[in-house]
Amino acid sequence: MNNTLLKSKFGVISKSLACCSLMSFSLTASAIEFKTLAYAGLDNNPHNLSSALDSNDEVFAAAGFYSDSNVKELFYWDVGTTKFYYPDDQRADVFEVTADVKFQSDFSVYDVPFEYYIGANYESFDKTFVSKQTGAVATISGVSLANRYDRDTDGYYLGLAYPHDQNLKYFIEYRTENDVFEEISLTGLDNLNNTETTVTLGLNLFTPNDGYFYLDLDYNIRSYEERQDRAEEDGALIAGTLLEFNRYGVDAGYVYKPDDRTRWEFGFHYVNRSTNGTRYYDAQRAKISVKADHRLADYHFLDAELSYQTFYYDEEFDQPYELYDEDETQSRGFKLKLEYSWILATLFDTNMGFYANLQAGAFDSPQGEFVYSNAKVAAGFRWSLD
Repeated sequence: MNNTLLKSKFGVISKSLACCSLMSFSLTASAIEFKTLAYAGLDNNPHNLSSALDSNDEVFAAAGFYSDSNVKELFYWDVGTTKFYYPDDQRADVFEVTADVKFQSDFSVYDVPFEYYIGANYESFDKTFVSKQTGAVATISGVSLANRYDRDTDGYYLGLAYPHDQNLKYFIEYRTENDVFEEISLTGLDNLNNTETTVTLGLNLFTPNDGYFYLDLDYNIRSYEERQDRAEEDGALIAGTLLEFNRYGVDAGYVYKPDDRTRWEFGFHYVNRSTNGTRYYDAQRAKISVKADHRLADYHFLDAELSYQTFYYDEEFDQPYELYDEDETQSRGFKLKLEYSWILATLFDTNMGFYANLQAGAFDSPQGEFVYSNAKVAAGFRWSLD
């Protein structure tokens, strides 16, 4: 997990709207940041459809509010809300709210120092489920699945860290989350409501150049409330079963800061998933990424991220797309994101700037309907309080 005090990563903020630079104002040993983004642009494939289906260039607008805090190195919050609006195709609209609050402190036992933290998180996600096979709102037996992936997530976590010395820290974290999806009463449609429990063992190794290596080992159990296992032969539901995923994961990487203008991060993520029943859902997921944050000059900031990711089932049983989690289709591909900020004016404790981003991706799959490419470009303004 990268959401630990050891890595100083306190983000559940929108995955597509990370800012190039956040201005902050200082209290005594505190920093609180507020930021808003508003921009408009063009999206050439808002539903990530294959070339076999018509996909028009769509104009969109987006707005978001975000806030981070570090109050006396004891209390943290990380909250945000983001809205994407497509005036000509409202099926592509997305609305997301996220919040993470955490308290952390330290103590000693026989002069042995420890650090601990406890926190809670919440997320609400709303979008329309569009079928990759038809390009229309997904349906089964004439019943709309438009709200199939609308969900609310809440949970809590706690962790304990032991600083071995100035360069090495170990930690253990326990996390539990509940996912509640929009209820659709349809025979044969999987209910995705679940509870996840994750235990993470990790370490941070700090280097002289203000960088660090990190390694996290995760064991995750996802227990579904009503979802049944499926037979390997034909994917039929198995009566009397209750599906449970067992997932083993690795997060590893290196953060490198060659100077006060630049930050690099090289990351690797891998998950191996099995179940307590048949092999129907057994799968693997992997991702490698490179991120860079760079101050080009005074008031000019550039962020970049390039990633390659893949998901595949250990056994191919022709899993129907509409029945499962949205991102569990066999595919592999890359994503590129560039973000640029230019602070134009400052007034009292605020500043206003120009903001632009470019996103692109391309994915391949054994199933033709999941082969797609997309590109999105936008420009607007950012405002922050410092």
